[in-house]
This record gives sequence, structure tokens and C-alpha cells, in this order.
Amino acid sequence: MTLTRRGIQLSLGGLWLLDGLLQWQPFMFTRGFANSVLHPTLSGQPAVLAEVLRVAQTPFSVAPVETNLLAAVIQVLLGVGLLRGRHPRAYLLASMLWGVGVW
Repeated sequence: MTLTRRGIQLSLGGLWLLDGLLQWQPFMFTRGFANSVLHPTLSGQPAVLAEVLRVAQTPFSVAPVETNLLAAVIQVLLGVGLLRGRHPRAYLLASMLWGVGVW
């Protein structure tokens, strides 16, 4: 199998689409997601990193429905955009920025 730019774009698009679709699970729209999935990741982190993660996770605790809806829509749009193949550089840049923020 030959690795091409388009093949990488399609693979990344498929992963974002899958990630976005998984984000639509009902549990993700509850405070339970923040409390049982996100907050435990703070344990054992260096203080500076733990604070950055805590600030980033706060919207999922305060407004879980709105925050998760935004995340799900962004991820689905990234996936669809990469799969369509129009403006690939813009979608790849957006993918990198969102990926750094999410992962």
C-alpha cells in the first residue's frame, strides 16, 4: 500500500469523524463525563500541567451539554472537511490546533 497525502487526509478525516460520532453518546453530555473521565487525568500531573488541564476541563463540568455539543460538531466538521478534500490545508491546520487542545 502506497502512502499518499490524500490517503493520510482520508485516514485522519475518518478518525475525526469517528471521534465526533462517539462524542454524541448520551453519557458525554453529562457531568459524569467530566467527573469520571476527565478529572481523574489530573492526578499525578505536574502542578503547572494539572492547572492547565483543570481550566480546560472546567467547561465540561459547568456546561456539559453546550461544551460537548461544540466539541462533537467541531470534530464531525473536521472529519467531513478532510474527507471531502476541499481546502485540505485549512482543515489540516484546524485539525492540528484542535488536536493539541483536545489531546
